[in-house]
Amino acid sequence: MSIILPKTRTAIWLIIWGLIIAVFVAVLLLALFVKENVLTSAQWVMLVGELLLPLPIVIWARQVNTKLTGLLRLRATSPAILLSTVPIALGLTILTDELDRLVQLLIPTPETFTRVGELFQIKDWGTAVLIIGVVVLAAPLVEELVFRGFLQQILEYRQRDITRAVILSALVFTLVHFNPWWAIQIYILGLFMGYVAWRADTIWPSFLIHAGNNAWSVGLIHYDMTRFGYEWHGHVHPFIVTGAAVFFIVGLKLFNHATATVTETEEIVFFEDAFSPDQGDSSGTTE
Repeated sequence: MSIILPKTRTAIWLIIWGLIIAVFVAVLLLALFVKENVLTSAQWVMLVGELLLPLPIVIWARQVNTKLTGLLRLRATSPAILLSTVPIALGLTILTDELDRLVQLLIPTPETFTRVGELFQIKDWGTAVLIIGVVVLAAPLVEELVFRGFLQQILEYRQRDITRAVILSALVFTLVHFNPWWAIQIYILGLFMGYVAWRADTIWPSFLIHAGNNAWSVGLIHYDMTRFGYEWHGHVHPFIVTGAAVFFIVGLKLFNHATATVTETEEIVFFEDAFSPDQGDSSGTTE
């Protein structure tokens, strides 16, 4: 079965509708079912909202009878690629953590917004499973499928420019987080996640980076990192930052070696070519 790629504007509208549905259902659930334990209810709503985000894409894929796993870049990968992604994830997570601390000096996050962190508080085994399921697993997987798997892959073939595709998908990824105080950090993460997804032609390396970053963020909420020598005068210790940079560079070199060649998928077909009387070559289409 071929992988049918929609037009760029169709892809954007599918993502917008996914956001609208997710927000609408989340607000509706909060209004109807929120009870005494507001935080737990909100955590469940977050999970439902994340899972609904790709719904319009799935419906569209079924309507045009395309290969959903290919459309979402949900392809298998090698252990070597995943192992080489680990030092990238660790190094990039620590480096962006320090970047966040530097940005906060210039653009402090409002106190009311920092209370969002309460949603990620683990209080018992039940909330631990829920937070890990939502923040560390569901959210990274769904977002990578939508932004690096679906949107970026479309931009790569439509724009015929990998750099532009990665930049644009990272920009959309940043905008949908609706967080101007973390925009720089999110955008940089999006760029590197876009690069590894393109290079490996699968979302699993970018998922690993995304999940690792989210897991680290949850850990920082629950532990005083000064006790472990991680923090130093409100910043990440310079030795740890240096080590993170080394990890990142070495991991990137190993990753590039493990993904020595990048080839286009032969089964890709543009929507207008798949449903036109004359199914000609689609290589020249850029819309």
